[in-house]
Amino acid sequence: MGVYGGRAKAYSKSIGLRSAIGLILGVVIGSGIFSSPGLVTTYVKSPGATVLVWFASGLISLLGGWCYSELGAALPFTGGETVYLERAFGRRTAFLYVWVSALVARPASVALSAIVSSDYACSLLWTEEDEPDTARWGAAGIAIGTSCLIQMTSTYFAAFSLSILTAFKMLLVLAICLLGVFHAGIMDRGTNQLDPVRSFSNTQSHPGDWVLALVNCLYAYNGWNMLNLAASEVANPSTTIPWAIQTGLLIAMFSFLWINISYLMTINIEDISGSTTVAVDFTRVIVGELGGQIVAGGVALSAFSTCHGLLFAGAQAIRESGRSQILPRIFAVQLQLCRDVNPTPVFALFVQSVIAIAMVYFLEGFEAIVRVYVWTQWVFFSLCILALVTLRWVEPELDRPYRVWLIVPVLFVGISVFMVFVLFFLSPGTCSVAMIALMLGVPAWYLHQYMLRRQGAAAVVANPNDSHPLLVTTATNPHYADGESDTADLKTL
Repeated sequence: MGVYGGRAKAYSKSIGLRSAIGLILGVVIGSGIFSSPGLVTTYVKSPGATVLVWFASGLISLLGGWCYSELGAALPFTGGETVYLERAFGRRTAFLYVWVSALVARPASVALSAIVSSDYACSLLWTEEDEPDTARWGAAGIAIGTSCLIQMTSTYFAAFSLSILTAFKMLLVLAICLLGVFHAGIMDRGTNQLDPVRSFSNTQSHPGDWVLALVNCLYAYNGWNMLNLAASEVANPSTTIPWAIQTGLLIAMFSFLWINISYLMTINIEDISGSTTVAVDFTRVIVGELGGQIVAGGVALSAFSTCHGLLFAGAQAIRESGRSQILPRIFAVQLQLCRDVNPTPVFALFVQSVIAIAMVYFLEGFEAIVRVYVWTQWVFFSLCILALVTLRWVEPELDRPYRVWLIVPVLFVGISVFMVFVLFFLSPGTCSVAMIALMLGVPAWYLHQYMLRRQGAAAVVANPNDSHPLLVTTATNPHYADGESDTADLKTL
């Protein structure tokens, strides 16, 4: 057993187009498609509006994907948003993103997937009326703790189990799509709710309900930005990143639309609204109770795989931020629990897991965590797209193998800002969790810089050959070389 600080290794160009598309699909088609449909129909009320919201959310995500394609092709470095925000707005903004991501966004995504897994696992044991009050939250906590222990034991085993679980998840989604084709198409037993004449009857007209429906859909689509985090490992990033993001999103969009159409053609919308286990209800109608139990177990395992993958990816990102000293170096602490096994990012795993479990127990249900997560993510998505526009202005000479029309980032930022403000207005208490974390990041930034300045000289004297390789360096931001950065005095670290 040992504790390691460790240097970041050099990355190989190991992600080709097929692997990149698989990565996007594996993240985007996560637990959201098994949890969001019931919430979306609750807000918009009608089958036609439900399909429209899922389609609109896919288009909004595609706008963001187009913008991230330009950023990833022009700046193919590890770090994604951290690199874009630092290069356009300075290291302070990059710190705030990593800070809020580590303390709010990443733990929230882990908590959400764990809750979905627990919902479907509990449906195997109890009906909704008989389920004990603590069962859902207890099972979610166990899922998070189990994933954390697996990953603390072995990073290799964590990655291997993630590959197996991701493949299983994709087969499950395909099976649900095929069941819909069989029931509505071949057996001709549909509900006719999507009849154009009456599909929009009883549609909710309040704008706030439509925004909340979009929030739940956008949670399901989330993950289209993940390839940019590992852009330095992508082969031919100028073409692979744009093709992978757009292809992956289009496949996910088609899958989500078809699954929701299958639900609506099989189950009455009144039974879908508010359901947290709609995939089980759908399967029971077609193949009976045994089929519903098989799907419940499959979705529980699938959602656990998403939880497992998010915890894994989040821990790696937080560790790299600690190594680069964007976050304090304690976040890079690693622990070797088993002999002949690579050390694992134990502190990053522990922090994420504890915060995720706290969110499960203390926030007011699944949808409250969705709102915190989406609000946090889309604040920084809008800033990253603003970074795209800013870099076009301040660095016109930067090579951009892929460019989007200016209207695309303008539309995306406009939609993001509108949604962020309306969501905060509708749920000020819930969104304040992320706002408080963001505000605490400001004094944390100055304290972190103070500690770096105090430790910097001693670190260089003690180990002059240790350059503390940064995620954000003169390679990712040339301003460090000419002293223009707001932290140029720290570049010797």
